[in-house]
Amino acid sequence: MPRATVGLRRALAAAAVAVGLVVLTGPAAIAHADVDRSDPPNGRRLEVAPTQVSVTLTEPVEPDRTRVRVVDDAGRDVPVGPVRVAAVDPARIDGPVTVTVPLRETLRTGSYHVAWRTVSSSDMHSTYGTFTFGVGTTVAASAEVSSAAGGVRLPAETLLRWGVFTGLAGLLGASCVALLAGRRDGGTAAVDRLLRLGARSGAGAVAAAALLEAVLVAGAPSAAWTSDFGRVWAVVLVLLLVAALTARRAARTVTGRSRSVGLALAAAAAACTASGFVGHAAAVRGAGWVTAVTAAHLLSTALWTGTVLALVVLGAGRRPVLRAVTAVAGPAAAVSLASGLLLAGVLVPSVGAATGSDYGRVLVLKLLLVAGAVVLGAANSGVLGALRRRWGRGRAQGGGTPGARFATAEAVVLLGVLALAGVLGSSGPPTAVRWAPTPTSVADGAPVTQSLDDLLVGVSATPNVPGQNFVTVDVRNTRRPAPGPVTAVVVAVGGAAAAPAREQGDGTWLLPTDALARSGPVDVAVRVVRGGLPDASGRWRWTVAAAPGTEQGGRSTRPLVVLGLVVVLGTAAAAGRGSLRRRRALGVVGRHHLPTTTTTTTTTTKGPPRERALRSRLLVRPDLPVGLDDLALGAGGREAAADPGEVARHEPVRAQRGA
Repeated sequence: MPRATVGLRRALAAAAVAVGLVVLTGPAAIAHADVDRSDPPNGRRLEVAPTQVSVTLTEPVEPDRTRVRVVDDAGRDVPVGPVRVAAVDPARIDGPVTVTVPLRETLRTGSYHVAWRTVSSSDMHSTYGTFTFGVGTTVAASAEVSSAAGGVRLPAETLLRWGVFTGLAGLLGASCVALLAGRRDGGTAAVDRLLRLGARSGAGAVAAAALLEAVLVAGAPSAAWTSDFGRVWAVVLVLLLVAALTARRAARTVTGRSRSVGLALAAAAAACTASGFVGHAAAVRGAGWVTAVTAAHLLSTALWTGTVLALVVLGAGRRPVLRAVTAVAGPAAAVSLASGLLLAGVLVPSVGAATGSDYGRVLVLKLLLVAGAVVLGAANSGVLGALRRRWGRGRAQGGGTPGARFATAEAVVLLGVLALAGVLGSSGPPTAVRWAPTPTSVADGAPVTQSLDDLLVGVSATPNVPGQNFVTVDVRNTRRPAPGPVTAVVVAVGGAAAAPAREQGDGTWLLPTDALARSGPVDVAVRVVRGGLPDASGRWRWTVAAAPGTEQGGRSTRPLVVLGLVVVLGTAAAAGRGSLRRRRALGVVGRHHLPTTTTTTTTTTKGPPRERALRSRLLVRPDLPVGLDDLALGAGGREAAADPGEVARHEPVRAQRGA
């Protein structure tokens, strides 16, 4: 049996073991629709009984499968009206939603417990939670805010997601490399092997995708065509089926093979892109671009993994297509790294979320595996040339070529990356407000005071946490007697419209408002109206405190993401410039296009010294790496030893140079 085939089987076996360990020991597969806030807030004491209760979730949910229950301190159910689900931003139907139920009776003094349960439209995961509030009495906040704090493990879903990702990767990589190999060598046994791999991978992806949908909609089969997830996933299934059937046709017949392979590649890429439109990334508040980044991340990662798998399948037959495959896999790896960092910054907003949540810890492990794949790619593509040449001297003793060994190792690591992607797809990201970065600004406590003409005006807000607040304006006249009475005080909080405050007596004016929805600084504009005198206007900066139990994530991950993007994009730019400069200097695409006539000797003596040096080096040592693959963005590598036939063709040139 060929050594590459044995290596691939060992790789798949190791990947299967890794997937099993991830599935059995990974974090709980929990719902993605997490709590953003509730109204009344959890643990809040109210002096006025509310007429409705609501909870805002980070993703859209299924209204027909949403339930809300309100229980008083005697254990009696409070009558509630029908559930209403409304988008926080009407322009974004895929964004956060607010679930509201009206109360059909006036609440008496006491404590109340609200329990809710729903199903996310983005991924069909069930989620539930509780919160408490008191009317005229103090209550403790509910400990179980959301089921995102822990849930039932779903190993089947994680395994099926890994099957979909791996099947897509195999189909994409096999189709891409088969096209490149077919153009260079025509119909060969290597191309047939690749097409068979693509057909089997496509069939596996279709089966895994169909089973995944069956698992997710098991509780409500109608969700397969009524939910957002069901409609998008139906498109993914159709595209996967087209890709699998065309790949199977290409594997069985030579007639129209290039057209069939191209169609399979396009359909698989479209399916991979469409799958980015479901899940938690598609519903991040105010960040529609995250959907596009997710699609690019899935496509580039699958292409990178698939091309490496295809190179392992080719074994010794991969040498003719190495450079062409490198030109595809290298940029794909760069896009995968850059888009992955962007998504990490959005879905894991703080260092505390990265280290304190299951999702964050799995994501960190995934990033470490990706870094390992990059290092192995560097070894494959010749950066560690000295090590490879040293190993090459021992091949006669049966050690195997280092390129094949590193390519297999890189494939195993990338399969592990896909396994962790399956875990992340089955888990809820820490996007709720409790994981937000800790505010750096200090909340105001005492009233903020400033002078307006002959008035001393103080502004404060209570209870000064996100949600409903009372803005208090205290107006004192510094002149005695006062030149005119204060007849009205108009207050505008943040971007809300100005509204008149109610007089409370003794120069105090009160305005209830919901405009303090977020922690941090907010502008408060005040206009004091006095009879017979010009209005006195001013603007205050008031800082709202974070609600208890929220915004405890610590430092933001944005600086780390920016640093990572600079490193990745800088390395990719350097790789592109270096490859282009070397190719222009050589005047060739690769070593397979080197001229073999004696005219080459004359041409190498012309041009700048750097060009002559590059040409001479390649003629004397055609096995040395040149091009984009030298910088090892995970392309799968190039062999360290030169092709014996090519060395023979260049022997006359070497002899002439030696003379």
